[in-house]
Amino acid sequence: MSGLAVVAGRASRPVLLRSKVAPLLVVNALHHEAAGVSPLLFGLGVDLPAATYVRPGDTRCLALYGAGTTITLVRVGGAKADDYDWRTDTYAPLRPGHAIAASAGCFTPPHGPGATVLRVLDRVRALKATAVVVLGGEVDDAQAAAGLVRLVVRRYGRGFARRIYWEIGNAPAAWQHFGVPLLARQHDEHITCSPDQYAAVVTSYAAAIAAALGGADPQRRRPLIVADEWIANATDQAWTGVVTAVDTQYYPFNSPALHPATAAEVAQSVAGLGRAPDTALDQRLFGLRANLGQYNGGADLGLFMGTWNVDANASPANPANLLYGSSAEAVFVARLLMHLARAGVAMAAWAPPLYTSAQAPFTLSGEPTPGYRVLAALRVLAGAHLLTMRARPGIDALAARLADGRIAVVLANAAGKGAVTLHVRVSGGATRPVTATVQSLTPAAPAGTTTRRTLRLADARVRVPALGVVLMTAPAR
Repeated sequence: MSGLAVVAGRASRPVLLRSKVAPLLVVNALHHEAAGVSPLLFGLGVDLPAATYVRPGDTRCLALYGAGTTITLVRVGGAKADDYDWRTDTYAPLRPGHAIAASAGCFTPPHGPGATVLRVLDRVRALKATAVVVLGGEVDDAQAAAGLVRLVVRRYGRGFARRIYWEIGNAPAAWQHFGVPLLARQHDEHITCSPDQYAAVVTSYAAAIAAALGGADPQRRRPLIVADEWIANATDQAWTGVVTAVDTQYYPFNSPALHPATAAEVAQSVAGLGRAPDTALDQRLFGLRANLGQYNGGADLGLFMGTWNVDANASPANPANLLYGSSAEAVFVARLLMHLARAGVAMAAWAPPLYTSAQAPFTLSGEPTPGYRVLAALRVLAGAHLLTMRARPGIDALAARLADGRIAVVLANAAGKGAVTLHVRVSGGATRPVTATVQSLTPAAPAGTTTRRTLRLADARVRVPALGVVLMTAPAR
């Protein structure tokens, strides 16, 4: 399923709006912001254990089940990436005799070395998406990582492999076995990795990956290398010459103590409100950019929201909050994507919780959550140019000129109570009545509705229900 569920609606007659009470949202259709909306914001993350990409209760391997054509980017590897041995296709071998098969329950080829990664890349290629492959960095073995790169080259060709973003390790600030081979690890190890050590790992891996990709590229392109934000604390600047993008993560409720109590807290958490006051997304991105800006060329590096979700701590002992599958999640997703677009983030991936796949982006039955429906609907923004606007406080809004020339306005109401009716005024747009499409996802219609209305862009009335998301698109002329 792509986009919000469509409910047929009839075009209504133009309505002259004379109310002086409803607040204005003024959009300047003639003035673009500097950056466009990256097409790679609409990504998903899959970890290496089979439960994250096999439909629950099904013995068939369905990598990225239900993703359809919405997804533009896939991050392969997450919490288990640094425990993964591609040569045996197993992970977490802290007890070598009890290594877990990453492809457990999956009988779909390929089999053998790197089978789990290759199976997901098969799906990535079918979707014509972009891949980010997380290589095991904690073992500090650049040649082993290069072996997986060569495996990808043999299966898909050098051109496909050169278009992959190769990420060096996952969350190195939390590593506990740095430099220890997988089969030699111990449960009680606390061998951490400093930022400078991590920077050295990144540069050595980048050289090995370049060699595995066939040496110097005829067009003199470097491998696409992603580093974790831990590298921004390094003192040596040599890494800036090999890194393409820097990865950060965002989970506003990253502790059981911060479990949201209300739907409004989920919806408002992007701005750091409710029980998660220190996790505002804008502040996090600003801080990362400031850290990168201290390096020569650091400010030019792309930002990658490698894993984002409401909560990373769901588990059998701490099940996913039902609010995460409600319209509150939809508002969270809409606001997060709007904030990433405004911040000029280059890539992003919606990752399931670290310990279960029941939370996002699909339910246990495989149906898309309200949040995923919003993700699918907002994909229309890919490649759009942001427009300047003046917005009413309390309503998160974004306006853009789409690639096909239409004007799009996204509105998200994070309030738990009370709908808001706005007068949307597009200056520099069509003065005659135009037919607009209004997509709305609300608590009363979690699958979404779509209507077509005839309105004047100079003064259009749009109602945004509490915990609701509205996407309006209309011809510019």
